Amino acid sequence: MPTHGRRSQFPAVLAPLLDDPLIDQLIVVVDGCDDGSIEWLKKAATDHPGLLPHFRDRSGGAPVARADGLERATGEVVLFLDDDVLAGRGLTHGHIAHHERRDNVVVVGYMPVSLPTHRRPGQFASYLYADEYERRCRDYEEHPDAILRNLWWGNVSMRRTDAVSVGLVSHGFEHLYHEDQDFGIRCLERGLDGVFDRSLAAEHLHDRDIDAFIRDARSQGAGRAVLHQRHAALLGDLHPGDFADGLPFPAAVLVRGSGRPEVASASSTMLRAVAATAGRLGWYGIETRAGKVLRRVNQRSGAETVWRNGRTPTRSTDGKGRS
Repeated sequence: MPTHGRRSQFPAVLAPLLDDPLIDQLIVVVDGCDDGSIEWLKKAATDHPGLLPHFRDRSGGAPVARADGLERATGEVVLFLDDDVLAGRGLTHGHIAHHERRDNVVVVGYMPVSLPTHRRPGQFASYLYADEYERRCRDYEEHPDAILRNLWWGNVSMRRTDAVSVGLVSHGFEHLYHEDQDFGIRCLERGLDGVFDRSLAAEHLHDRDIDAFIRDARSQGAGRAVLHQRHAALLGDLHPGDFADGLPFPAAVLVRGSGRPEVASASSTMLRAVAATAGRLGWYGIETRAGKVLRRVNQRSGAETVWRNGRTPTRSTDGKGRS
């Protein structure tokens, strides 16, 4: 479990794992974070010998932290969980059962977003994420060959030897989104198969404010551009117009114009204000639609940094691998 800035969630997230007799080691890698995470983990480890905290002096990003954890793992099967994923009952047993039945598989569990009972202003990011995630899971079930082509970290297991062979770190993706999709494609190239099992359930405790949402969107765009450059034979070329696909005409115009930094900045500022105002007024449909276009504008802007300058923006360190 790589972690950064989530110490407050440790009691809830780690409890079911520390109580699971099937888990020999719980390796938590604190990725250059000084919020008290490593101190909390070391104290907890005095009562739980299987908890193995590790501290990285400098943040290397989620894939680097995940690789550090893998180096310390000794079990035959490794379960990779994100630090905002709450494991459900029987999760590890279900993952292990898949690996007892088959070799050469990457097992992907289910982790729907835990949405609030009553929506509040500013929560549109979680609703967008939840909708996209559910669509991805349906695609997994309808098209199993898409599992590794579109891998989503958070609740994934595989044999340790397979993970070491593929390699968790793909340089250039350390602080970008879509490093999980890159890893899945590299697993596919190594001859591994993807399995999605909805019964391997966990809750995703997703939380994003609007500033983190915008930073993440830029990183998503940059990561998508790098992903298509690296795997063009499988994914094809990524075109600027792809970021406007499916949007109504006025929104598509904004996104297409966001290849220019000044247009991207102005559009982002305007849409941010619209989303914030709509949320305060309880107009959640408008808030969500504005948030969707806001994300596309910043994704396009992030991709442009790769295409134009050969540079990639860093992702917010409290973020996940996908959004």
